[in-house]
Amino acid sequence: MGLKNTGRRLSAAAIAAAVVLAATGCNSTAYYQDRAVQRAREFLLENAPELTPLQVAHVRYNKPTLLAENVLGGGSGGWAAVSERSQICITWLIPGCRDAYLVYGVSSNRMYDWFPERLIRKTFTPVETVRLAAIGAARNYALENLYFDLSKHEYNQVRFSDPRIVRTDFKLDLNPDGNLTEAQLARLEKQTQFSMIWGEDAEAPTVICGLAQEDLSGFQICFGGKIEADALRRHTVSTDPPSAPADATKP
Repeated sequence: MGLKNTGRRLSAAAIAAAVVLAATGCNSTAYYQDRAVQRAREFLLENAPELTPLQVAHVRYNKPTLLAENVLGGGSGGWAAVSERSQICITWLIPGCRDAYLVYGVSSNRMYDWFPERLIRKTFTPVETVRLAAIGAARNYALENLYFDLSKHEYNQVRFSDPRIVRTDFKLDLNPDGNLTEAQLARLEKQTQFSMIWGEDAEAPTVICGLAQEDLSGFQICFGGKIEADALRRHTVSTDPPSAPADATKP
């Protein structure tokens, strides 16, 4: 009887171990992405001694922007269509720094095998810096708030591609809690409504809508979700690109 009981205990332990392995061996894409971001964060701070304590805190406590391109180049078809690996730069736009800080690595799209290879300091034009900041805010909002609404393909599309940016006229409740003063509300009403669209050819693209200055600076998100293509077309008023910042032409 003792041997039989021991066998049962061993079998139960084996089953429990298998369950644990199954639960931990198949983590989500978001989990792997978070681990990759932490590796990039540590790598950046180890290799950027010029950062001030406040700038270090910005890197520690703010989410980066992901810039990605297929290792075999952009576009569709050909070899690029069968490559499963991407060059991915985990990027921070740090206040007070002229350069953006990009931590470069190569991995699959799930990023479970992403490790930092080098730190790149790159100066973007004012137009590009503003655009990257706005897209980064929209991307983070979509990934955090629409996780259960997006398919795996749509989720990766948001993570690894830039959206199309258009001007829209969705009806917005700018003061839902009634906490804004008339002056604050008037300033919001003067801003331009932009929508960032991923998968615009789909029946229901992913849309993040917000308000900003004409150059996209100060982009504040109002809502996000899957919107039927017909409704999106009805509320699109212009596809012109955002205006350049006022100081973009200054030397």
